[in-house]
Amino acid sequence: MKTGLILILVTLLILLSSGINYATFPVILESQNVSNMLIGIAMSFEIIAMLLLYSKLAIFIQKLGLAGTVILLSCSRCLAIALLANNEFYIFWLSGIFIYGAATGMLIVLIQTWLSSLQLGKYKGVLIGLFTCALSSGIAFAPVVLNAVLIVVPSIDTVTSIESSKGIYPGVENYYFFYFNSA
Repeated sequence: MKTGLILILVTLLILLSSGINYATFPVILESQNVSNMLIGIAMSFEIIAMLLLYSKLAIFIQKLGLAGTVILLSCSRCLAIALLANNEFYIFWLSGIFIYGAATGMLIVLIQTWLSSLQLGKYKGVLIGLFTCALSSGIAFAPVVLNAVLIVVPSIDTVTSIESSKGIYPGVENYYFFYFNSA
């Protein structure tokens, strides 16, 4: 049961970080004068990576075990983010998003497999439901968390400005836009 709850928390954190990246990657690319079409292509590389590479997950698990594979995939996600930090070359964005997408997709499949293999008895259905909730909640809460962090800690180096959109969108009172330095 304890392992199952840890896996669900890890899933929430993985999807929370992914959701933040879904919001920030396009903003950063736009600040680098990348067209909307090219931003869309770049963001699709995450899905393409998942579709192309998730079938290789079994090979990693056989060679490294579950924990070793989690460590490898987590390090791959960190490598991808490091590749994208302060990067102004579109081809590196494609590569970084591809690596990030492959690692994230495989991590989620691995965690779901690990969770399903646990002997949880009568709690299995509840934990699978919590896992599904963590998948959705991570993505859904990411913009809220990002917005809260930017409001509470406005001195983050990469943030240039925060502007309220009050009055721009009907019915939207407090939505904040954030812009990032490309330098």
